[in-house]
Amino acid sequence: SGSGFVVLEVNNVGYHVFCSEKQRMLWSKESSEIVIFISTRFVNEQINLYGFNSREDREMFFVLQSVQGVGPKMALSILSSLTKDEMYSAAKNGKVSAFLVASGVGKKIAEKIIIELKNKIPSDFIDIDNEKIELEEDKDLSSALKNLGYSSNDVKDVFENVVKDFDDSLPFSDKMRLSLKYLSGK
Repeated sequence: SGSGFVVLEVNNVGYHVFCSEKQRMLWSKESSEIVIFISTRFVNEQINLYGFNSREDREMFFVLQSVQGVGPKMALSILSSLTKDEMYSAAKNGKVSAFLVASGVGKKIAEKIIIELKNKIPSDFIDIDNEKIELEEDKDLSSALKNLGYSSNDVKDVFENVVKDFDDSLPFSDKMRLSLKYLSGK
């Protein structure tokens, strides 16, 4: 694999699959089979494959490209820099600067993305990033709980009822254990 792509081998044939840098790094750590959700584009008589870890990421790729001026390369750059929830939070709060961290995104494009995303934010979206999760470990805890399948509502509940009482010196593993204990007792 190289920067911004992986080579997917299927029946001894290698396919060049473009992906976000974050995705490439995640897949490079895998030693067994992985599932990749593919988007296929035909451009100038060339077939381009774009790979994603989830249907959700692939859908965000399409949503981002629906914004005039955002192509596949920029959409992948944004997906490398921001999670779906971070994008929704930035759109909801009009935070242009959140999108500027992605390579190739300028102020005008960021403003267009915000306008487009504001109309697509799910009604059940809870803006946990706006709840001032300031410590990096708290962001890690939020991400870990979401990766385990807990909803944004569950994560918000944990932060409102459990995390707020944690001592800063409490190790991450204990924070995770106590959070999971709380969630299992619900």
